[in-house]
Amino acid sequence: LALCLGYTCYFLKLFQMYQEYLEGLVKRAVGLRDEDDPSILLGVNFQLTLALLWLMVTMLNLPTLLSWSQNLPHGIPLPADPSLIHAVILCGSLSVLWQNDGKPKVEKKYFSVLAIILQGLAIFIATFAMVTIYRISFAISAVFVL
Repeated sequence: LALCLGYTCYFLKLFQMYQEYLEGLVKRAVGLRDEDDPSILLGVNFQLTLALLWLMVTMLNLPTLLSWSQNLPHGIPLPADPSLIHAVILCGSLSVLWQNDGKPKVEKKYFSVLAIILQGLAIFIATFAMVTIYRISFAISAVFVL
């Protein structure tokens, strides 16, 4: 449930950023502004990628939500919530990701090393996606931790 609510909040923030970008385009087309701010589009692209990853984790953990919601009226609790760790990691990472108006800080010291690590995680996801689908959620959670 937390993943679904976080997904909704994330896309609302993304739509707000996209609205700011479109307002800048309209102002430039009308002649009120000379240049666009390229960091706004960089932030939209960055946040869209993370929002799609959040959507993937939400979709992968949707069967847990459905099982919980069907067993709730019968009083049958789930023995352990497998989506809890992902919900805590993703919701906890929002406070860091939404700083700086949602734009990544590309001038950090180890930004290129982080990019290589993220590409390695992408290869891991592509390799194990067909074999064991439950590992994808852990890899995506690792992306949000990094």
